[in-house]
Amino acid sequence: MPKQMIHKEQLVDAAYTLAEEKGLAALSIRKIAAACSISIGSVYTYFPTKTDLVCAVVERFFAKTIVEDFCRAEPGENFVLFIRRFKKTMDELMGEYASTWLSEIQMLPHDEREFGQEVARARFGHIRHGLTHILRADTQIAPGVLVGPLEAEALASFVTDRLLAALSDQEDLDTFFALLERALYGTLPE
Repeated sequence: MPKQMIHKEQLVDAAYTLAEEKGLAALSIRKIAAACSISIGSVYTYFPTKTDLVCAVVERFFAKTIVEDFCRAEPGENFVLFIRRFKKTMDELMGEYASTWLSEIQMLPHDEREFGQEVARARFGHIRHGLTHILRADTQIAPGVLVGPLEAEALASFVTDRLLAALSDQEDLDTFFALLERALYGTLPE
């Protein structure tokens, strides 16, 4: 009987669906193999450990929620309006994520959490790149503003770190946004 072939993405799809329905703790190599009608060894080919599988599922979550439309500002939307919208969207998504998966991730062994954090850092690098792109494309920022400590890459990195900290701590950023508007546009929000 020929060996059934499966792609890594199909395994991640099945794992993501299971995690959405039952939580990250329900993930196992055995359950994914059964869901895909393949041998356990075939799953181990792509995911040598459960940690690898969990990280792939969390990566899929961030890819779906953060990356798909991240680098696109709406027409007429300046940098600050974009990050306000991004923060609001992430607050909504993280509420669901924090109530289920985040607590389960915290229960993983230290080495597994560290590996997951490395995966997340790579994703956050994409956020920094996207913010840099949006800053440079913002025609409302006066020439000469994005220099020194406000240079686009440095500012995008700072804003990304601040956004992630605020998401983690569930704090609002109204003062931060007002300071950005003053620095970038010379105005204060109404």
